[in-house]
Amino acid sequence: MKNKMVKTGILLGVSIFSVVFFHGKTIASNTIRTTMSMNLSEVWEEVKEENGVKVYYSLIEENGRTFLKVKFENTTNTVINFNWTLTNDTEIVVAEKSNKIEAGQSIEIYDATMLIPFQNGDSFQNYSILISKF
Repeated sequence: MKNKMVKTGILLGVSIFSVVFFHGKTIASNTIRTTMSMNLSEVWEEVKEENGVKVYYSLIEENGRTFLKVKFENTTNTVINFNWTLTNDTEIVVAEKSNKIEAGQSIEIYDATMLIPFQNGDSFQNYSILISKF
């Protein structure tokens, strides 16, 4: 009986330790994964105008890494539906995407599912956008 109580006590102690230890790890993991965003520049640099669409680049920093933001501006008086592809030198970074811009409006392309890494040594001239209307 005493042996069974000792085993139960040890099992209970290990269980409590595990719950406390792993719960603490979960909280620490959640804290570490906090996203910190900071615009490196509020200035958009115009890099191209094609088919009534102006293209601008800007940079954003998240968790110590730098990413490229892209903005498209419709310079016409009509809605524009267009496809675009972004390359870094000869490598496709964003394969053909479709967007719609209302007349005189603009849209910014930047979200967690489509991060565009901007490496040390890169410049806006390394990136090229091909635009086609449909």
